[in-house]
Amino acid sequence: MTEHKYCPHCEQKMTYELNVDKGSVETLETISRFIKQKGINCIHVSKEIGNRLSNYQIGNLSILRFHGLIAKVKGHPGNYCLTTKGLDFGNGKVSIIKTAIIQKGKKSEPPHLLGYVGDVVNIKDSSSSQEPYWNMKVKEGQILTSTSQFIKGNKQAKLL
Repeated sequence: MTEHKYCPHCEQKMTYELNVDKGSVETLETISRFIKQKGINCIHVSKEIGNRLSNYQIGNLSILRFHGLIAKVKGHPGNYCLTTKGLDFGNGKVSIIKTAIIQKGKKSEPPHLLGYVGDVVNIKDSSSSQEPYWNMKVKEGQILTSTSQFIKGNKQAKLL
């Protein structure tokens, strides 16, 4: 079990908790729905679905990322993809531990995951939706700029 760390000088918490809750699952559902419609497992949140997400939901991206349900696309700032774990969680195939303990970032390093604590949750605990948009497969790879690139045989991010 991972415990919180405290500053030895001022006793301020050096860690914080990120919990999977109904709001973060709704954000994951919105992202998944958009990815399924787009047909490409890569979205730029502010450019493509920013108008569909509230400020609170945009804040949930960190929760989803630290739980491994979505990932930043390397070399493409602002782009995220749905992970296999995120898809399996959405399909009810896996459960995850509700709380991630995060080390606060410093000037020289970003925040990072220390571990997980708490109860195990699954999609049924937090989702009110029964939509079938989880019925998709993820093929991981590079980013597509159009679906025709995938048809030509390139190994790129594409929903099957």
